Amino acid sequence: MGCLSQLQVECASLMRSKQYKSCEIIALFLLSSQDKDSGRVKEETEDLATTLEILGDCCANTSQHNRAAHYYKLAAQERHLKVASTSFLPNKHWEFDQGTSCLSLAESNLRFKECRSLIAENKREQATSILERSFNSSKPEFRTISMSMELGNLFMSCGRITDAIQAFLDALSRNPYIIEAIEKLAVLNAPLDHVRDALQDSIRVKIHAKKMKDERDKLERQREKLAVLKNKNSPAGEKMENYNEVADADKSHLLLPIEDMIVAHFQSHQNMHRAALLKYKELDAQYPNNIYLLLKIATLQMKCGDLYASEMAFARVRQLDKTCIDHMDQYAQLFQRRGAQAELNHLARDLLELDDRRAEAWVCLALYHQTNGDNENAIAFIDKAISLDPRSSFAFRT
Repeated sequence: MGCLSQLQVECASLMRSKQYKSCEIIALFLLSSQDKDSGRVKEETEDLATTLEILGDCCANTSQHNRAAHYYKLAAQERHLKVASTSFLPNKHWEFDQGTSCLSLAESNLRFKECRSLIAENKREQATSILERSFNSSKPEFRTISMSMELGNLFMSCGRITDAIQAFLDALSRNPYIIEAIEKLAVLNAPLDHVRDALQDSIRVKIHAKKMKDERDKLERQREKLAVLKNKNSPAGEKMENYNEVADADKSHLLLPIEDMIVAHFQSHQNMHRAALLKYKELDAQYPNNIYLLLKIATLQMKCGDLYASEMAFARVRQLDKTCIDHMDQYAQLFQRRGAQAELNHLARDLLELDDRRAEAWVCLALYHQTNGDNENAIAFIDKAISLDPRSSFAFRT
């Protein structure tokens, strides 16, 4: 958002305080005052777009997703028309529809918010259409990482594997630390060479950003030194300090072993479980007591049939963080296999107290009832788990 009016500042304050209803009411007053003059000048378009976005945010935060999508679309239209009217663009850019290319990052973000609201209303096809057409027709600088990831997830949900891979590769090429993109690419069995190329692209982006920052810092230091020299009446032409250039752009500037993680993920999803387990153990030696790595190790040990080691790894995770729910349904299955009813009961109770909206908690409870021979309740709790997370493949297998 650009320069805010005083009332918009108040709206922003209410938003930060999560007073969404009050914020919506104030924004409606703002909208009324901005709309009453149909002959408003172009400079006021920014204010109207901001007000519409505020209304969209209020509606999104109060689960009024259809209204939110409506306001975001209007705000995107306002921002689009403002850029088009102040630029020397073809007449087609003055028109606005769901497939029009974005002309600014602000408009791109609004399109993304509109799609998120449509997804919340289960209008995935409409959201996919808007996001895909906007994404493909807009300049690369207006395609955000959030857009790439959301588009990848949408393509993945409707079976468009090639398109999903391309979207996740785009996200990874912008930031090497998007582990979720790496995980999705491994699940989709993307070409490993393409993933490595995307990683190299993102490293180049990081190096270029660092080089630009160093150049700016260098110029600032030179200006400061010039000012000092002038104050001291130093002879003109005195040699300036020679600063070192940025390191060779071919060197990796990654702060974590991302390439090793890529290999481990792909080995895991290509059924090379023991090779993946070895790679994760190497990473665990570098980063001990890392819950993310321990969960990967525990899952692979379970797949390799080393049930005792897997149970110990899960127990270690619980020891490090009792609030962790990820993969605890697999931990519960280990208890079920050895008939550990007391441990199952304790784990199910803990998980439900932590978050009864997570599928893992209900799978754990289902396994407890199944162990006790209560299949009727077990099936009911599995159905509950699937209703909470239809993508929970573990719930379907239970």
